[in-house]
Amino acid sequence: MTTRTQHAPEIYGDFWFNSGPQAIQALQGSVVLLVFWDFTSESSLRTVRIAEAFHRQYAEMGLTVIGIHTPEFSFAQERRRVEEAIRQLDLHFAIATDNTHAMWDAYRVQEIPTMILIDRENLLYAIHTGEAGYEQLERSIQALLRDAGYRGILPPLFSIVQKAADVHSVPIPAMQTGYLHGALGNVEGYSPELPAHYTDPGMCVEGRFYAQGLWRAGKNSFEYCGEENGGYLTFSFSGSDVNAVIGAEQPAVVRLEMDNASVPPASIGHDVVIDGNGKSFVQVDEAKLVYLIRCSDAAKHTLKVFPAVRGTTIYSISFDMPFGLRGHEQREEKFRNN
Repeated sequence: MTTRTQHAPEIYGDFWFNSGPQAIQALQGSVVLLVFWDFTSESSLRTVRIAEAFHRQYAEMGLTVIGIHTPEFSFAQERRRVEEAIRQLDLHFAIATDNTHAMWDAYRVQEIPTMILIDRENLLYAIHTGEAGYEQLERSIQALLRDAGYRGILPPLFSIVQKAADVHSVPIPAMQTGYLHGALGNVEGYSPELPAHYTDPGMCVEGRFYAQGLWRAGKNSFEYCGEENGGYLTFSFSGSDVNAVIGAEQPAVVRLEMDNASVPPASIGHDVVIDGNGKSFVQVDEAKLVYLIRCSDAAKHTLKVFPAVRGTTIYSISFDMPFGLRGHEQREEKFRNN
């Protein structure tokens, strides 16, 4: 929470969707919720669904929701890709792209996703990061709407959050692959922008990935440069779903092995296919978020990712732990703040 002494910086988007450009100055008198997100982040995708629920519930009461799409990877700067994500997510609030991270810097955002609440006097009121604490955020929205002059009946607190949120998982920090912030565990280390041969040490420490074969490390990516089916990336995980941002220069197949065997049908993610020989794989072309593993137990596993062709690039690997594996229970209480 802030002391409501700092004025919200103005918004300057590269592109705008669902509306014309929105100006903070022109929105004085209403409550504004800014949502910093990225379509390559699974936690962001869940957060913008919450933002859409807030938009649908509170827009007529005086809340203006504005999405700020701040991409981590260069391919996510493309207007077409952002527009496609907005359409697939069925988002209707105003969204601006922040390809240069100008808004990210102006608002001093530290992580994706982040929501920033601005009061009727254009003062920063609250900053909400991550996916916990939506209840407090909604309580603040309702308090600011009252402060801005809304005198109608407010909906029960938390009801739309419970409906919109994915209550089945808890995000775990992602592993980046590029040399700027990457988690490479091989003793060879990074050779920035140059192809290098890596040898899998045969052991995995969680939070690190390990390479086998010829790979080139970019600032935010790890590109396969070896012969067909001649290399892989591997890492371990415990009791969590696994997603990755993967792309290729041409349509390509990426084979998967969990615990040195094909991924069991009960554990395959949404994008995984099992062929007639029982092998598990995903098909990729342009870079996107791919759902690899849907975990149903708390055991430790090892995953190997085998690119079939050169030019296959892995940008990040992310994890979501099902609530049940941490003993969390969904709350069913509802409150009214009228």
